[in-house]
Formats: sequence, structure tokens, C-alpha cells
Amino acid sequence: MPPPPDWWSLTPEEVLQELRARPAGLTAKEAEERLERYGENVLREEARETRLQVFLRQFKSILIAILAIAAVVSFLVGEPQDAAAILIIVVLNALLGYTQEWQAGEAIEALKKMLVQRAVVIRDGEQQEIDASGVVPGDVVLLEMGERVPADLAIVEATSLQVDEAPLTGGVGAR
Repeated sequence: MPPPPDWWSLTPEEVLQELRARPAGLTAKEAEERLERYGENVLREEARETRLQVFLRQFKSILIAILAIAAVVSFLVGEPQDAAAILIIVVLNALLGYTQEWQAGEAIEALKKMLVQRAVVIRDGEQQEIDASGVVPGDVVLLEMGERVPADLAIVEATSLQVDEAPLTGGVGAR
């Protein structure tokens, strides 16, 4: 059920009509069928880099290239100990960078698993709290102050709505 090109310009009634939804929400059967048809409401994740890729990326910097050139020049002018010292520093730097980056990635993965987002939807005419991955096109989602929006939504009704866009833009936010 792809949105029409002028989705933003539709009235709330037209949005509900386009999504074949009602203010009273979907039935459990309709939600189940849509979940089967459209899949879960989750972002696709890219494959994580391998340990080797993370390690090799530590050598992709201008500073490392300059140090490698300095090591080669030192070796060519007869200073093998200086060349070895520079290469040891380059390898230790790569090991440190790799360790920090891999551990940070592991911590982010652990946090993602801990943060299960919930959503309040109207199903069968009643409010139900579900896992946000179960939100489907046409669901009527209820939001309270401070909640995160669990999916792309069309706002049908709002009172004193304020939005903090900082997580999306990296900026200060809009109100």
C-alpha cells in the first residue's frame, strides 16, 4: 500500500480512506493480514563489518600513510631501528583503534537488544499495547507526551503537538 505522491496534502479522512482504516482502528484479523503482507515494522540493518575489515580500516588515514612513508625512508637511509619503531607505533595504534571500535560496536548492539519499543494502537476498538514491530499500515497509533514515534504516521488528531527533530537531523530540534 504505497503512499500517494501527495500524502502530506490529504485530509485525515482521506488518509484513513487511502489506508482502508477507521478511527476505531483495525481489527486483529486485519492487522495480522497486513503484518503478513508488509512484514514487521523494523529498519533493515546492514551487515556488520568483520573483525578483519575493522582492523584494516585502521590503516586508512593520511597520518598512517605518512608514518609508513617515514618508516620506508628511515629504512632506506640506513636507520632500520627508527623504521621498526615507527612501524611498531603504527601497528599498536591500529590495534588500539580496532579494540576500541569493536567494543563500541558490541556495546551498541547490546543496547539495541535492550531497547524494545512499545506502541499503543487501537485494535478491535480497544487500546492495546504492542511491540512497535507489530505496527502496520492503517493502524491508529496513540502517542502521549514524551513518547517516540514508532513508525511513519499520518497525524489525524493532535493537541499542542511539539516535535523534537534533533534525533533525525543532529541539530538542536524544532518545536
